[in-house]
Amino acid sequence: MEESKFAFRHIFASGRESFGPHDILNLTADMGAGHRRASEALEGALKEARPGTTILTLNYIRFVHPLLDIISSSIYVNTIKVAPELYRRFYRVTKEIEPDSLWQSLLNSLGHRRLLRLLQKVKPKVIVATFPTPAGVVGELKRRGLVSAPLVTVVTDNAVHTQWVNPWTDLYIVASEKVLEGLTERGIPAERIAVTGIPIDKRFAESIPRADLYAKYHLDPSLPTVLVLGSAYGMTHDVPELCRSLAHAKRPLQLIVVCGHDKILRWRCLEAVERAKNPANVFGFVNTMHELMQVSDLAVTKAGGLTMSEALACGLPLVIHKPIPGQEEENSKFLVSSGAAVESRDVERTRDLVFHLLDHPDELDAMRRNAKSLGHPNSARDAAQEIIQRYLYK
Repeated sequence: MEESKFAFRHIFASGRESFGPHDILNLTADMGAGHRRASEALEGALKEARPGTTILTLNYIRFVHPLLDIISSSIYVNTIKVAPELYRRFYRVTKEIEPDSLWQSLLNSLGHRRLLRLLQKVKPKVIVATFPTPAGVVGELKRRGLVSAPLVTVVTDNAVHTQWVNPWTDLYIVASEKVLEGLTERGIPAERIAVTGIPIDKRFAESIPRADLYAKYHLDPSLPTVLVLGSAYGMTHDVPELCRSLAHAKRPLQLIVVCGHDKILRWRCLEAVERAKNPANVFGFVNTMHELMQVSDLAVTKAGGLTMSEALACGLPLVIHKPIPGQEEENSKFLVSSGAAVESRDVERTRDLVFHLLDHPDELDAMRRNAKSLGHPNSARDAAQEIIQRYLYK
């Protein structure tokens, strides 16, 4: 839900781009906000750690062609909405696909000529990718001997998918030891993997007194606070039903609901909590997620890699509600097995889990400790240091 703090440059296929040299070429995508947020967090940390560093950040899919960006995003969102089982099967089939398959070869050639021309202009010392497609394209160019700059791939999930694995990647930035193990099982040397956590905004490392946050958000310190995060793209249609169920419950609590840029979802949630027994604050877009997570006792959300990383950095227990098929199911499985989250597939079950955890503080405290142990609040700083020490101080 974090707003971009940097100019996220959308490069059109006009052939008229004019770029000079940059220290770092930062390639990402808008296929879900997590890739972009990781890219922004890492860019900020690199500039803070090494002032004067020049970074060119591109939405790679849009760089290839703006129409491709629109079409691919639409297909992704609508497939998950309308045919989630189809996306689940696609994810599972492609998860184990051979690196030299026709499908992978096609992906690794996407926009390669334009990218090569750009690289000849930018002459980066390092190439960073927070989305698998550009990482594969750069890897193919390196394999052909056309690019020599080191490639850093930032894996934005707690699972290893074939799309992320590239023998020409010089450094992997990963979320956890589980991802490290998955990569080494696929033949990646451990010395080329850094477990820093997925890069998140540095504000998630701040410790803010709860009393100050209670006052800022007009919350009652005597009531438990439940944070409900509406899905990007409005994929979770039953968020208003969940809000209604919690806000009108006999069990005392207070709600914070975040709907992002989805105005219709916010309107439906406001309607759902109208004249409710329990107090509820319903927000649209916020740029203070680090505060809302710190003031909350429990969060109900999907299982996006960045949201998970932000919650873990705050030691926030999670009820994962209807994770998206594929990578989010993998993220959820990891957090549930680690004792930092529980999972639900329907509103009634989610509501009951929230009530159970609030009524069993020992269980909630154990989840909080487990979450904190998995968190990397300084992940962006640590990832930036890995890149700088390995490639920019030489």
